[in-house]
Amino acid sequence: MGLEIPLPNGIPLNRRQKSILEEYDKLKEIGSGTYAKVFQLRHKKTGIVTAGKVLRPEHFPSNTENRVVMMFVNEIQLLAKSQCPGTVKLFNVEWSHDGILLNLEYVDGGTVWKEQVCPTPLLRWTHLVQLVQGVQHLHSQGVVHRDLKPTNILRTTNGLLRIADFGWAETINKLKSSNGEWPGTLEINPPEVLTFSGPLTERIDNYAVGMNFLLFISNRFVCRQKSVEVNAAANVILKMVSSLRTAKKTPPNFTVETWELFLGLTHPDPVQRWSLLQVCHHPWIVRNYLQFVSDRAASHTLDCVLWHEPTRKIFQSYRVVPPLPSHTPPSLLHRVFPRAFADHHHHRHRDKDEQQT
Repeated sequence: MGLEIPLPNGIPLNRRQKSILEEYDKLKEIGSGTYAKVFQLRHKKTGIVTAGKVLRPEHFPSNTENRVVMMFVNEIQLLAKSQCPGTVKLFNVEWSHDGILLNLEYVDGGTVWKEQVCPTPLLRWTHLVQLVQGVQHLHSQGVVHRDLKPTNILRTTNGLLRIADFGWAETINKLKSSNGEWPGTLEINPPEVLTFSGPLTERIDNYAVGMNFLLFISNRFVCRQKSVEVNAAANVILKMVSSLRTAKKTPPNFTVETWELFLGLTHPDPVQRWSLLQVCHHPWIVRNYLQFVSDRAASHTLDCVLWHEPTRKIFQSYRVVPPLPSHTPPSLLHRVFPRAFADHHHHRHRDKDEQQT
């Protein structure tokens, strides 16, 4: 089948003599895509409920079967390599004559693609920080997701995010040398992808983080009309995002600081697009962390969502600064948070210098 044995992070790979689903009861279909279907499964012996992503190669024309299987194999390898609290858990992989099964964590809260996904300041902050941590881990493993649309970001009923569907994922090294293509969802891809101009780097994902941040803050998202053909859709989307970025009036719930974050993450030039480390040092991120950590009810939430050790250390380094009211003007923040502002601008210039060298 072309999979490395063992899979990264010790994920079991099991060859079944009969069917890939012989040990499971199929409860219901919960999703489908171009190449696979996802079912809610229950293990016949343990009763554990999981999400099973199933590929059946025999359903594809013979001239495309090998290509589809290799895409699925690549997805398995990169998902196994990227395992962390911010990605959907892969328990095991089953394969047999009737297909391939990814046995995944069943996430009970749906996705972030819903009305009023983040109705409170705490949820807006925790959703962005969780997504940033998950993408940081992917990039540290040399993986670019390339399809971070809201329906690929799962959420538990406790508000914990899980990045899912690695069908368009690629290693950073292969991405930089690959031919231009339109991967995944056009609405969350940056100009260098939609115009085939490159360079293709991990900052493709940073742009998608920014587009999801738009949803978290304003409950709005850039969507093309279904009547627009794919060949014309890229230009339509680019114009929509450009108009949004240059509009005199910002979308609902944005402040000067959160709008700066959105603009930085969605910069059309990948060289100038903000790094995720820079996001972690942004004053809005730091100030809200300090406010939430001083709130007994919110501090428990922080313990659950801050799992990425480098990010946790960044935030903990700011705890010597007392929290300020949410209405504190930016001019005063420069005086009270000189380190945050200094680090924020230092990382902006350092990232730009590194991209140019």
